[in-house]
Amino acid sequence: MDNKVLIEIGIKNLPYNLYDVVIRNLKEELNKNLEINNIDYNEVKFNYSKNRILFSFIIANTIDVNNNKISKIIIDSLNKLFIPIKDLEISYFLKDYIIWIQGMKDDIFLDFTDFNISNEVDSNITFYKMVSINEYIDLLRENNIILENDVRRNYFITKANKLAKEYGGVLFDSNYLIEKYINSYNLPYPILKNFDNKLLEYPQKLLVAILLDICNVFPVVNEKNTLLPYFIFSVEKHDIDDENKISNIHLDKINVLLEVLKKYEKTMEFSYEYYLDKMKNTKLPMEIGTVYDETLRIKSFAKILGSYLKVGENTINNIEQEADICKLDLATDIVKEMPALKGIIGYLYAKENGFNDIVSNAMYMYYRPRFFYDKMPDTTSAKILSIADKLDSIANVFIYNTLNMKDNLYQTTDIRRKASGVINIIIDNKWDLNLSVIINDLIYTYIKYNNIVVDYEVLKNEIKSFILSKYREELINKNFQYKSIDNLIKKYPDNISKIHEILTKGEEDE
Repeated sequence: MDNKVLIEIGIKNLPYNLYDVVIRNLKEELNKNLEINNIDYNEVKFNYSKNRILFSFIIANTIDVNNNKISKIIIDSLNKLFIPIKDLEISYFLKDYIIWIQGMKDDIFLDFTDFNISNEVDSNITFYKMVSINEYIDLLRENNIILENDVRRNYFITKANKLAKEYGGVLFDSNYLIEKYINSYNLPYPILKNFDNKLLEYPQKLLVAILLDICNVFPVVNEKNTLLPYFIFSVEKHDIDDENKISNIHLDKINVLLEVLKKYEKTMEFSYEYYLDKMKNTKLPMEIGTVYDETLRIKSFAKILGSYLKVGENTINNIEQEADICKLDLATDIVKEMPALKGIIGYLYAKENGFNDIVSNAMYMYYRPRFFYDKMPDTTSAKILSIADKLDSIANVFIYNTLNMKDNLYQTTDIRRKASGVINIIIDNKWDLNLSVIINDLIYTYIKYNNIVVDYEVLKNEIKSFILSKYREELINKNFQYKSIDNLIKKYPDNISKIHEILTKGEEDE
């Protein structure tokens, strides 16, 4: 026997963007439980598509493991796993999203009757019973359920670019939307549709942002990266002959595009000075102070970061200008209603009012990276502004929760992404920033510009612990050993660049 174990869990109501969190935590939990039970095994490998997660591993042939023991380890791992995301609608535990569990060890079915499934089966999610390990993947594939992410990704990109080429273009480069598609569909099939050529008279950055971030479709561009009047969206492969469904999707995307453009025109009727003044009276939900207060904090903190990094005078001047106007678009109605456009509206206003390209481009670049696959900011000033802004948002959440006696244990996906952005900018640039020192400066900046009273040390430790826990997750996701990660975080809790350098080089840290 090969001692191969294959497990499938059916998932309902879990947002696609949390699958990576679940898999990362489940992988660590399984590894720990298998090691505690002295089971020698190879790496636990995961694959997933919409509504199902599969994982497999091989137990060493020298070990005779009782099948009931394997079932118990898996059940214990699933029951313990929690999802550290704030405001989940159903539960913080994975078990409450599971609608089935099945598995085999070689040709023997594993018994999961001790796993309590409280979720109702969804008629829109098809269950296929395992017959054998080798045949099950083929069975899913025959029903257009492709578990390998890279296969789904290549399938969509290849077909989408072939479609775009017929109209003289290529698929706009957006790793974020590609990842969303391959996680939201069992097998995403591209559909190309057009929009009115006259709409190309609007600023290209605006049209691209609306198409990508609001309509969730891919723009089509030519070899010079100029927008063409086409876009590509996806349907499940089994829906490609449903003309009514495709037509409705096309019409819906066009209506959204036109509606947003009307709101943009209304927004631009007001002057730059009008919005600068409005910042002083604009208070966002769950925010400490006004939008103007936020710009003062970010400006002060960004200059402190710049001094630690020993940047030049020109960069400091750019940081000051960028910070002064970086939140202007939050005072506009269009961004209040559609936050996905923040940065783009600020960029358009900065361009119209004569700011140089570095400052204008920073208005959208400093929001990067917004997600794991996003691009980094291009300029030093935008990178520093990005760190300052993201850390300000993180501090805001922790301070708001503290002042309102709310738990800081769970955080929203938005705040977790901001922490990831801070981490990746620091690592990408190999910046030697002391985490404790900059968090001290961050909190001091809040106290300086806002009339608040907090327990300084408790708040500092909570923010630092959160950032390090997010960093730990990302390192585990990159397949570094969690024991090595924990040892290095304990030894260098203030220097994430050094930790990353040691792990990447595979050095034995003395």
